[in-house]
Order: sequence, then structure tokens, then C-alpha cells
Amino acid sequence: MRNDIYRIRIRWYVHLLGWLDAVIKFSSIIHFYIFTAICGAAISFSSLYLFHLAMGLMFLSLIVIATKKPLPIKVQSTKLHYFFVFMFIYYTFTLLWSISPSSTALYIFYITCGGVLALSIVYYGDNEKTLSNIFKISCVAFSLEIFLSLLEVYTPFRLPVSPFSSYLHLFGRASSDTYILAGLANSEGVPTGFQWNPNNLSTTMAIIFPFFLFHKNARIKWLGVVAVIIIINASGSRANLLAILLMFLLSLLFYKKIKFLIGITIILPFYYFIPIITNYFYNSSFGIGVKYSVVAFANTLTGENEKGDSIDVRRTLINQGLESLKDTYGIGIGGGASKTIHSGFGESASMHNFWIEILVEGGVLFFFLFVIWYATITFRLFRISYRAKNETLGYYASSSCLAMIGFIPAAISASSTIYLLPMWLMFGFAIAVINVYYKKVKSQKCVDMDSKVANI
Repeated sequence: MRNDIYRIRIRWYVHLLGWLDAVIKFSSIIHFYIFTAICGAAISFSSLYLFHLAMGLMFLSLIVIATKKPLPIKVQSTKLHYFFVFMFIYYTFTLLWSISPSSTALYIFYITCGGVLALSIVYYGDNEKTLSNIFKISCVAFSLEIFLSLLEVYTPFRLPVSPFSSYLHLFGRASSDTYILAGLANSEGVPTGFQWNPNNLSTTMAIIFPFFLFHKNARIKWLGVVAVIIIINASGSRANLLAILLMFLLSLLFYKKIKFLIGITIILPFYYFIPIITNYFYNSSFGIGVKYSVVAFANTLTGENEKGDSIDVRRTLINQGLESLKDTYGIGIGGGASKTIHSGFGESASMHNFWIEILVEGGVLFFFLFVIWYATITFRLFRISYRAKNETLGYYASSSCLAMIGFIPAAISASSTIYLLPMWLMFGFAIAVINVYYKKVKSQKCVDMDSKVANI
């Protein structure tokens, strides 16, 4: 009797999912999934995001499709996306030697969510049309985030799910979660957007900055550039201020060589001489932010900073991590386990440097492979940006290449970017651009070959 009830329920669920599949197109589900990924913690209750539910809906849709016909999984032009699978497998193995298996298990969950997002973009965005659809839905989500972030900067507005919101307790988040308040004397005008944390928001803004920088519409380009600079400056993220400066200069050097010297001539006085000459600008938040960015970066390298400063704390965390790596003979301490060795720092226990985090937790071998993979993607995007005859693909490649480069210093800003979903979106989109370009090149070669044969 009980088995019959179970069969009836299963049959009912299958019919329901089949009806949903008939009413809602799979492409719409993917678009919704990507939109919720960008929204992240902004639409959540406690640790459950709408993104998690959207991911479950996507898997259910795939199951329904698979019951009717084989899934149309196409072979991609490169194997770069296989690294996400390798990353999951490798960190699963680190459970064997992790100094904190529970932290590593949570880390694997983060990698799974991020990896599924990236792979979804790679396989769905396997042609120019679907890739452009991904770009458009991302533009809508990020534009909304920018608008709301600017409201946070210039008005008392706060998203209900924000560490600075008075309604935070209604969304299952305790006041103890608002540890970032401890580092801010005044939260007024400090935006968090969809990313919960000002530094995470700044890193997200740095990722999308090149897509404004290379936009062909001058109005969108400069409105976006100015908005991103305002948000990053209001967040007080020194590393991201340097990241967008680096990307701006590289855009001139790599893609507009003639304008490079002109840009240098304008930018350097703007960043260094004007703050000294003009006292008002020197004492403004932007002037101080830029000045402190350069000083902080230099101090991080030389060690010349006051004890107790955030730079000093971060360097201490890094030194502790490297010592732990040495103790494991380079094999790594396990994903997410750095919080265990930094327990004396409380909530600020994360490594606060994504690259050192990968090295210390994943080990020397994984770090080396990750760097090679990252550099390969970046270099291929750079070549495509020069070679692509298709204007849209050229724009995607140039912007993605610069985003990958800018992310190198930007990733140092956040406590950890392993669950920063826009980072995984960037990885997936960059690989999808490469695959689509190579597919177009291959098809064009076939067309050329056919035409030659026809002319013989």
C-alpha cells in the first residue's frame, strides 16, 4: 500500500515537472538562474539563497528533458572547463588530510555551486546568440545592482538583506553576522549592493568595469565607468581602486597604443599631483582613498605600517598561512581550513588574499595548475581580442581579458572570493567566449575548404 502511494506521488511529480517544462522554456530557467546568481545574498533567508532554489529548478528541468530525449550536451572547442570538475575532485581529496574536514566540506559546497554556474554558462552559451543572451541578462542584473548601490551611497536606503539594515533579523541573520561593522567607524554611504560585503561589492564592480570601458556607446561607457568608480571609492576598497587604474592603463596600452602616453600624462597628475596642490581634493574621500591605496600597497610589500593596521593584520594572516603550508610540506591544509589556523582573529579569520588562500589550502601543486589555467584563459582572450573579425566577440574577449587581469589585485580586497558568484560567472563567460570563437574559426575554415574544392 505504501509503495503504491510512493509510486503515485512520483508519477504526480513527473507530470508536474513535465507541465512546468512545457510551460517554461529551459532557456528562461537558465536566464533566471544566472540572474539569481548575480543577486546572490540579496534575495535570501539565512544561508538559503534564491540562487540555490534556481539551481535545483535547473537540475529538475534537466531531469525532465532527459526522460524524453538524450541531453544535447555538445563537445566544446576547448577543455578549459574541465578544470572545474578537476577542482571539485581535488578539493574532495583534500578531505583526507584537511586539518578541518567540516570547513573543507563547506568549501567543496561553495566550489560545487560556483562550478555548476560556470559550466552552465559554458554549455548553454555555446553559440553567439545564447552567449549574447547571457550577457544581456547579466547587464540587467548588474545595472540594477549599480542603481541600488548608488542609492546606498547617496541616500539612507538599504536593501533589507544588508549588514547595515535594521530589518536584517527578519531574514534569519543574527546581529553577530554584521562583523564588518566593527571595521567601519560610520556605515553611512557605504554600499554593499547584492554582495553583502563592501569589499565583495567592490571586487564585483572591478570585474564588470572593463565591459563599460570597451562599450561602443559613449553614454553607457562613461556613465558606467563613473558609477563603478563612485561605488568602489565609497566602499573604501584600496585594492580595487588600484585594479581599475591598472585596467584603464592596460586598455590604453594593449588596445589603444597611440593614446597610451596621453592617458599616462593625464592619469598620473590626476592621481598624484592634484591631491597635493588642491587641499580640498587632498582631504576628500577620493583623494585620500587613492593616496592610501598606493601607500598601503607599498607598505604591504615593505612592511612599513603601524602595528594593528588592517594591512598588518592581513600580512600576519598570510604569514601564518605560509607557515602552515610549510608544515604540510606544500601539500596544503585543506579547502577552507585557514579559518582554523587563524581562529585567534575571530570573524576576520579568512586569509584575505584569494591567491595565498589557494596556495595555502590547495597546496603548491594545485596553485601551480590554477595559475597555468588562469593564465591560459587570459592569454587566449587577449589573442582573440586582436584576431576576432566579429565585433561582438571581440568586445567580449577584450572585456573578459581585462576583467581577468584586473581580478588579480581585486581578489585581494575581499576576505575570500571562493563564494563570490560573479567570479564564477566571469570564469564561465570567458571560457564560453573562447569556445564560441574557436567554433566560428573552425566552421569558417570548413567553408573556405569547401569553396576551394568547389573551384577545383
